[in-house]
Amino acid sequence: MTKNGLSYDKKAFKDIADSLMKKVETLEKLIEFQFNFIGLKTVTNAREVSTFQNQTGNLRSSMGFVLAKDGEIIRFGGFTPVPGNGENSAIVNFTTKEGKNVSFRAKGISGDGTEGANKGRQYAEELARSSGKGYALVIVAGMNYASFVESMGFDVLASSGAYLEKEVLKIVDKILKKAGFK
Repeated sequence: MTKNGLSYDKKAFKDIADSLMKKVETLEKLIEFQFNFIGLKTVTNAREVSTFQNQTGNLRSSMGFVLAKDGEIIRFGGFTPVPGNGENSAIVNFTTKEGKNVSFRAKGISGDGTEGANKGRQYAEELARSSGKGYALVIVAGMNYASFVESMGFDVLASSGAYLEKEVLKIVDKILKKAGFK
């Protein structure tokens, strides 16, 4: 009875493993580059198509993105302070006790957007850190009143969500093709 067995060359096996690791590293760099690009494009789009008034500058300044891998932040963008609209005057209408209707312009709060930029980034980082395993692209309008403004019929991030989805699908397809999966 003859014995049979298999052997392998340890060096060849190591070379194959090293080659695969290099391909994985290249793919990860491509993913990070592409999702950084998508994040920047989406934030730019959101700032351009938003329909709310920029009174204090904080809401628009709070728009940005964070890219994380396994809960660790690897890139971020946006969160650029944008000043409010100067005097931020608004028309005030009310009726006096005597029943007289009064209307005048009043100055509102103005700002340089720094508060919004800081709050937006903090919020996005908090979400990214709790995202779990894998990659996460977090795009926010980080002021606590962003959803209220959107519920009033103004576009804050809504239309940029559709834009983001379309761009992600294109990029994932591109990455899969480049990696040889399509």
